[in-house]
Amino acid sequence: MTSRFLTTQTRHGQMVVLAKDIYIGRSLIEYGEWTESEIQLLSQLIKPGDNVIDAGANIGAHTLAFAARVAARDSSRAGEVFAYEPQPQIFQLLATNCVLNDVHNVRLFNEGCGSQRGEIEIGEPDYAGTQNFGGLSLGMLANQQAASRRRKVQVRPLDETYDRESLALIKIDVEGMERDVLAGASGIIARFRPALYVENDVCARSPGLIQAIWDMNYDAWWHFSPLFMPTNFRGRTDNVFGEVICLNMVCLPREAAKPVRGLMPVKDANAHPMKPQS
Repeated sequence: MTSRFLTTQTRHGQMVVLAKDIYIGRSLIEYGEWTESEIQLLSQLIKPGDNVIDAGANIGAHTLAFAARVAARDSSRAGEVFAYEPQPQIFQLLATNCVLNDVHNVRLFNEGCGSQRGEIEIGEPDYAGTQNFGGLSLGMLANQQAASRRRKVQVRPLDETYDRESLALIKIDVEGMERDVLAGASGIIARFRPALYVENDVCARSPGLIQAIWDMNYDAWWHFSPLFMPTNFRGRTDNVFGEVICLNMVCLPREAAKPVRGLMPVKDANAHPMKPQS
């Protein structure tokens, strides 16, 4: 019987991936990396000793890179990555990948991040099937009534779980719950003023999300991250993903923000790069 999993060497370590995941898994198998341009950009915003939140960590492609970046020669001074992943089986792969790479500076949370404490019952998809498992939101999973197994997942605000005395970066990739995550992190954002990296790929949700960023006194820039990079870890020249990209915003506090070279500033909450022009 064909296994649901495949072990592959990647740019940031050995990883166990879902063999039929059409984006994250496939990219790690084919190219040995996942949206590496995001990691390259965010690595400029963090340094050894910094602390990072990875909300929506999936199987850990970014988590491993962040952990290596914030590590220090003196382990007592190493930064820490708080990694959150609500899907139980995806979380198991996240934990496995941290163990495989002997990572000591990651705290793992098998829960979702939201605006308030709660619980949601989700239906687990068929992880042996072909699907974009990284694109499944908690809402989508909750609506999978035909799932053979259902589980209850905890949701908590980041303000309740983050307990370090500094914070350099919050990465948020939670398939539509970005505003909820920001609301639940309002305390630590106000206290530490970290850089934010927020997925924003749905036109209908974009105006409210951008306004929420602005209301926190942050400026934002669009970041287009292609799934295929010619400089990929495997050295592959064939592009199996075509023009598919991930669309995110880099957000910096206004009191410290400087123009981000090469990126387009977000100036109009109602304008979106993927929105058809009228």
